[in-house]
Amino acid sequence: MPVRIPIQFLTDDLQPAPTPSAGRPLVKIGLIAAVPGLDQDFRHDHHWALIDTGADHNYAEVRLLDQLNCPRIREATVTGATSSRASYCRSVTLVFGPQNAAVGVSTDVYELDSLHDRGKPYHFVIGNLFLQNGVLHMDYVRHEYWFDYYPAPERATAAL
Repeated sequence: MPVRIPIQFLTDDLQPAPTPSAGRPLVKIGLIAAVPGLDQDFRHDHHWALIDTGADHNYAEVRLLDQLNCPRIREATVTGATSSRASYCRSVTLVFGPQNAAVGVSTDVYELDSLHDRGKPYHFVIGNLFLQNGVLHMDYVRHEYWFDYYPAPERATAAL
């Protein structure tokens, strides 16, 4: 059974956009440091994350990753459309859903400077590294937007 993650199109001041083209596709996520076994509780702060189908990887603000004590895994080079820069890859657990039914998904993220300080309403970018684990549903006619995340054992049959 997939975990359905609703997507909202919001303006930069986090108000509902009148049309998808007037906003950004954002989801509410919780973040915790990825710890083997996930035996910690799921108390987490919620943050806005951009769904970015043009991004290969996931990205998060370094300040947020430092606050969560997310471990650095390796040095990396982050390449964008116009430049490259040195960065670090870290391990985090994204938490989706309400407190009483939260689902944690471990993934890698790359450090970014502050997005929020540059006027972005989000602190995290969800790219194809994560999106390849499910089905993105963007129905502009019916105004239905969500991502269905499939746990590893279910992925092989999700596309059937």
